Amino acid sequence: MLVGCSSTLGRSPNDPGIPEARTQAETKLDGLISRIEFSDEAIVLGTGRGDSCGFGTSGVLWSPPRNYRCWMTWAAYVVIPDAVSREDVAAALDAEIAAMDVPIDDTVVRALVSTHPNNVGNIPIGVSGVEHGMHVVFETRPFQADFWPVPVAVSGNVSSSGDLGDVTAADVAETGAKQIIVVRATIEYWSDVPPRDPDPAHTRLPLAVEHSAYGDYYSFDVAQAEPAEAVDVCRADPTVEPTSITHQDDPFSRTTFKLYGTAVREDAIRIRDCLTGSLTSGTIAWYEPSSRGGESPTPPVTPAP
Repeated sequence: MLVGCSSTLGRSPNDPGIPEARTQAETKLDGLISRIEFSDEAIVLGTGRGDSCGFGTSGVLWSPPRNYRCWMTWAAYVVIPDAVSREDVAAALDAEIAAMDVPIDDTVVRALVSTHPNNVGNIPIGVSGVEHGMHVVFETRPFQADFWPVPVAVSGNVSSSGDLGDVTAADVAETGAKQIIVVRATIEYWSDVPPRDPDPAHTRLPLAVEHSAYGDYYSFDVAQAEPAEAVDVCRADPTVEPTSITHQDDPFSRTTFKLYGTAVREDAIRIRDCLTGSLTSGTIAWYEPSSRGGESPTPPVTPAP
């Protein structure tokens, strides 16, 4: 991105230096877009592109415009009809991203596990990455015909193109998809103010632990665990209900399980500590019961921590 030296009003997208910066940005963005290729399992419903310039403000009421900036955005609506649930789409999208040469180091399955179950059905869940000043996002959203279109800003006051705005809820419904994937790639190519360093808070820790209350039992959800065999050791705890265990490996691992209804907090903490002490990376979500269910089988005697 180029940095300008003027902050006066009356600015134009064709001010000295901006057209040259725009040309460079187009080349970089085109290169990234060319690598976002989906398999035959996916349907790209539409794409759009916008180029905009304008002033930002300080956020203070009646404050004068400041920081003239220009940016370019490309976006696409994609569906994978055979992936019905959020979990299915997360796995399918991870597989698609893994086959692309894009700057994404995180996985959708880890983002899904980090999301509270009460919110999984109604908020966007996705991953993002940065490359040479370009920001790319892949996210999944439940398809809701009554809340269409998905808000994606690709119209531009400098130029705009594509058929993204022509995609209707009926087009999505016709595919049978229950979830929609939104892909966005953005580059800011001009600013009067030097950009700040990326926020390190957006970088997921190698081993992330989430803790909340949900359901009737103590439960665990573990994604992309390394080493994977450590999860098997921890879930062998005598308070884990064997019939509750689920596991998937493709394209990234995810294991869920719950404890017997007679388990107490110390049992859950012991299993949490087993996981955090054994894993080097992954996401662990563990939940305390917000209410208690019916009778459960009595587990064997719990060994001392």
